[in-house]
Amino acid sequence: GKRSRVGQLEAPASESSINAQKKAYGIPTDLQATDARTTQMVWGPGTFGYSPLALRLFKLEQGVPINLDKVHFDTEHHGAPGGDNFMEGSLDVRMISSFGLNATTLVSNTNTSMSTEEG
Repeated sequence: GKRSRVGQLEAPASESSINAQKKAYGIPTDLQATDARTTQMVWGPGTFGYSPLALRLFKLEQGVPINLDKVHFDTEHHGAPGGDNFMEGSLDVRMISSFGLNATTLVSNTNTSMSTEEG
């Protein structure tokens, strides 16, 4: 990909890229949380989760400065790759960490039900 003057990959020109979506909503692409207490959360049951490696690749592909050190599970259940709710969790984590840059992002799965519905 194309490199900016600071050596980071620039976001793709695609209208569906994260930075293009931010611009469409009038959100500065470099806006970041500055208060260390700023926290956001995604939640889901069952197989809900995300892959830290896939999030790292997404960060590089999209050219979005996600602070990977601030994205983590807050429960013992981490979902199941390939499960019926894992991709939803992955999408949720990508979007919230891209739009809420530098906020602590908690990924919460409070049970091991086998469905996308609480049960």
